Amino acid sequence: MEHVREDTREIKALLGGISDKLSAMPTKSDLWSWKLQWTAIGIGMVAIIIGGIIGGLAWIQPEPTPPAPAQPIVVTIPK
Repeated sequence: MEHVREDTREIKALLGGISDKLSAMPTKSDLWSWKLQWTAIGIGMVAIIIGGIIGGLAWIQPEPTPPAPAQPIVVTIPK
């Protein structure tokens, strides 16, 4: 009978360790929220990178030269 008690104690100790490990593991809800967070972070990073590229290109774009003044219209009347 002593063997049974000893085995039962070992099983309870193992189950306690398994229970501790299970409580530390993420749940399905945690995994979904992490996926949503990483998706939002990814979209934000893409927006920042594209905005930086567009802003940088706009910053290095040369200033447009002002247009030449309009030529006066000269009407000549034949004599």
